[in-house]
Amino acid sequence: MSIFLFLVFGSVFAFTFGVAFLSSVPQEKIETEQEMMEKFLKKRIFDENLTQREKWFLISRGFTIATYHYTTSPEFFELENFVNMLDGQLIVERIKSKERKLELVSARNSVVIENLTKENLFNALCRVLYYPPPDCS
Repeated sequence: MSIFLFLVFGSVFAFTFGVAFLSSVPQEKIETEQEMMEKFLKKRIFDENLTQREKWFLISRGFTIATYHYTTSPEFFELENFVNMLDGQLIVERIKSKERKLELVSARNSVVIENLTKENLFNALCRVLYYPPPDCS
């Protein structure tokens, strides 16, 4: 009988403690798919890391994610020009890093560019974009 009471009261105590503890932990804001789509239609260049959920969302909808690792300045005008030219296919996340490189990821392919020239960027985009521009041959 005492074991039964111990189990009942122990379970109640554990449940109460768990609920109180979990409710005090800050919850990450979960965006709906509609909210994410609106976010990425309004803005294409981000100075923060995208979440894994956001990346999966974008890739599954035909977007290409360009993760630009920069050392001193986040400006990369050739990349920003392509963002404007490609009609919303390219989403950029800029991350301060010890090395300068660009990672392109889409449902079609993924490429890492370390020699960041306009020609290398264009050739990589041709290999990665879900809908490459007509100039890609």
